[in-house]
Amino acid sequence: MLKDLEDLRHVIDGVQVMIYPLPNNLRHQKPVKARYDSGYFYCEGTNLKDGPDYYWRDIFLYNKGFELVKEGKEDEKTKHKSR
Repeated sequence: MLKDLEDLRHVIDGVQVMIYPLPNNLRHQKPVKARYDSGYFYCEGTNLKDGPDYYWRDIFLYNKGFELVKEGKEDEKTKHKSR
């Protein structure tokens, strides 16, 4: 489980994650796959010209948590949960 910001050290540029939104998340209502890059999360379907969907701290505010998605093996995920 993701317990504090120090645990974000496991999230490196290019990593794919599955984000699980909270009910009050206005951007996403269903789980969504995203790519992490330099402190930002870009969700599938996002136009890169519009900017990122989430900054790293937004993951704690608007989402239950996320899972790291291993490339090529979507059934094998490492679960992380925000507070």
